Amino acid sequence: MASANGPKPSELRTTAYHEAGHAAAAWWKYLSFCEVSITPNDRERTRGHLLLYPMPLWFHPGTARDRRGITLVEKRMFVSLAGLEAERRFTGRHNWIVASRDLAQARAYLQWMSGGPEEAEARLDLGACVGNP
Repeated sequence: MASANGPKPSELRTTAYHEAGHAAAAWWKYLSFCEVSITPNDRERTRGHLLLYPMPLWFHPGTARDRRGITLVEKRMFVSLAGLEAERRFTGRHNWIVASRDLAQARAYLQWMSGGPEEAEARLDLGACVGNP
């Protein structure tokens, strides 16, 4: 996070690419957002954030999953992962620790789409197998 003198310019640039990845993905997926920031928040332990508008009133996570809800959650999962990929393209590596909240959010979306943690883990295992014959 921020030091007493604030973040280094290189950290701000990396954060800017990360948050811009989220913002560009949200724009591409037609998801509106309230704000995007590269200001560190020591209390939240974040380097920046993108704040999407809340889920629409028609979305009820506790009810049956329909195509419209799945599409919305897929879009939000895409946005959650886009910051990590944008940062990787800028720095040449994935920063899994910094992106841990983004990854946790993407996993929560996947669990909702899959119907639970076991099904989500099976999807993740299948995805790993496809990349490693």
